[in-house]
Amino acid sequence: MRARLNNFDRASSGAPQFGVYIHLQPTDGTYAKTHFPEDPDGNLYRGQAPGILGGTQHNDILAYLGTNETIAPLLQAFHDDPSPMVRERAACSLAQSGMLTQEQRHSVIPHLLDYADDTSLDPQTQGWVYQALRDISGKNLPNDSSSWRNWYSSAGS
Repeated sequence: MRARLNNFDRASSGAPQFGVYIHLQPTDGTYAKTHFPEDPDGNLYRGQAPGILGGTQHNDILAYLGTNETIAPLLQAFHDDPSPMVRERAACSLAQSGMLTQEQRHSVIPHLLDYADDTSLDPQTQGWVYQALRDISGKNLPNDSSSWRNWYSSAGS
């Protein structure tokens, strides 16, 4: 894409061009309502290539709209997707990134507690379960499901 300001191309012509980007509208609920009026509450995904904005690792992102309907697909991806990268991004979307409210994030805690006891999950995914619990709750408990269940029941769920 080429960025123009008052119809003037701001990219220099002498230096090598590594990409010119333009951002006209945030990818949020307004974007979905404008561009997908038939399904404004659907899921919206955004992908970033490796190293975007100075990142050193692959910055693949699943960015969902912050609706209640997006929680179930994120939980399913976190639990079942064969790709560790997708599972990690789903965990991050549930716990801290994306547009879910704190109340929506708190609603996934019972599912995360079930995942913590799920022996079919690999150790890496188990670690992400506990990290998501820490991010959502603000508590720093050990990677132990009984500790988290005790906290959750005493917190008034």
